[in-house]
Amino acid sequence: NYLRSNNINKSLSMVCKKLLCGRRAYGSVDYVLVYDSLNIIITEANKQNINQGIIQNLLQQRASLDFLSNILVDYNLTGNKRKQMFDEVFRDVSSVPTYGIVSTGDIWVLTMCKRTDDGKTIVIPSKEIIIKLDGTEQQLKDSVQLLLSKLVYIVFIQIDKINQNESHNKRRRTMPSDMILRIEASMGNELIQEIENDKAEDDRDECESFDSDESESIDSDESESD
Repeated sequence: NYLRSNNINKSLSMVCKKLLCGRRAYGSVDYVLVYDSLNIIITEANKQNINQGIIQNLLQQRASLDFLSNILVDYNLTGNKRKQMFDEVFRDVSSVPTYGIVSTGDIWVLTMCKRTDDGKTIVIPSKEIIIKLDGTEQQLKDSVQLLLSKLVYIVFIQIDKINQNESHNKRRRTMPSDMILRIEASMGNELIQEIENDKAEDDRDECESFDSDESESIDSDESESD
């Protein structure tokens, strides 16, 4: 009822196997909850290692912001002007925190990334939420209810922050969300190839696939863990 009364359901959707491509990582994610073209929750499933899944998820959140920033940058710009505009757009879109879900099936961790005023990225993981698959029916019900309540809370918090964000409202006026989604859908492998070619000249090793076993860390100067 809350979603219908506020017209939120028209702008809220879930996308499976969505392609994201950033400056440091690229690939498809298991599924993404999207609100008004912004990826508000990104999910990573990793049956073997929850910590590896958290790292992958943080890379995905960063790539999501890179991807949207690339879309919003004027492609007629080149060189330093393009980089300067990308940095400005990135600061705008990253002013809203991003959230992630990491799960092994029975262990769930929620993550939040946000940028501070001095440009650093703070990573805040939640405590592990255990879904008692082999427990009693009541234990399973209680653990699932706890998880869902936290997810619903995150969705509403994100929607409120996006709706109140001046930078996002300005972008909304200049490039509507349906236009962004069309551009995003058409970019696909072409954007991946373009970014790979550009990065190969400077830092070939920085752009890693989400699915790569080598994607095990995030630049220490850009992330902190609380």
